[in-house]
Amino acid sequence: MKEAPKYRREPRPNKLSPFEEALKQALTADARRPKHERRTARALHAEIKAAGYSGGYSAITDFVRTWRQGEGQTVNVTAFVPLNFELGEAFQFDWSEEGLVVGGIYYRMQVSHLKLCASRAFWLVAYPSQGHEMLFDAL
Repeated sequence: MKEAPKYRREPRPNKLSPFEEALKQALTADARRPKHERRTARALHAEIKAAGYSGGYSAITDFVRTWRQGEGQTVNVTAFVPLNFELGEAFQFDWSEEGLVVGGIYYRMQVSHLKLCASRAFWLVAYPSQGHEMLFDAL
């Protein structure tokens, strides 16, 4: 079965054409930044307007949308944080308040939680009250 012919318009230079490369570089750089640090289309419009762009804002938003749906999806953003620790190099510490019944009497205990990162071993110690002594003793 034959495919229906489609009208293809040849790309023509417009007011945005001289600034497309600068926009692509800005968008590629922003793709590697945290979301709250990325420039908005309004900020990009202000930047290229200062560089001499005389077109409208909607042309910028159209370009940004098209870029994100095409080239923007192929930008590789990878982060790697190794989670290998030497013995004694790092640990995690937290505390909680737990209820305990001893001889029919209810006590509130402060429990320190220490987890060694290398061996993943736990160390739990209960204290009768929360204070500097608990912290110093637990660590």
